[in-house]
Amino acid sequence: MQNGRNKQPTEAAGAAAAVSDFLDVMSDLKDILSAENDFLRRGLPAGLSELNGDKMRLAQLYELSTQKFLAEHSKEVVSDPALYQQVVAAGHELHALGTENMQRVSAAIEATKSRIEAVMSAIRKHDGVSQGYGKNGVRSARAASFLKCQPALQPGRNGKVFEA
Repeated sequence: MQNGRNKQPTEAAGAAAAVSDFLDVMSDLKDILSAENDFLRRGLPAGLSELNGDKMRLAQLYELSTQKFLAEHSKEVVSDPALYQQVVAAGHELHALGTENMQRVSAAIEATKSRIEAVMSAIRKHDGVSQGYGKNGVRSARAASFLKCQPALQPGRNGKVFEA
C-alpha cells in the first residue's frame, strides 16, 4: 500500500509539471504569433524573417508536446475542471492568433503580388515605348519619336560613349 500512496503524489506532480510545460510552450508560440501579427499590422512583413526560426522550432515542439501531453495526462486534465478550462482557453487563444496570422500573411502576400505586378506593368510599358523595332523589324512610330528626343551618342576612344 505504501507504494500506492507514494505513487499518487508523484503522478500528480508529474501531471502538474507537464501541464505547466505544455502551457509554457503554448504561451511562447502565442508570443511569436502576436509579434508576427504586430509586424503585419504595421505593414512590416520583412520583420517576420526574424521570428521564423523560433516559430518553426516552437511549432514542432508544440506538436510533439501536444501528442505527449494528451497521451500521458489527458485524464488528469479532464478530471480537473479548472485545469481543463485553462488548457482549453489557451488552445482557443492560440487558435485565434494562428487564424489572424494566416489572414494577415495572406493579405501581405497579395499586397506584394500587387506591387510586383505594378512594377512589371511599368517595365512592360516602358519597354514598349523605348523598343527600337517592332516584331516585323520596322521601327515603331512611338520608338522613333522617343529616339528623336534622345541625344545622339557616338563611340569614342577606348569604347567610351560621348554625346555628339
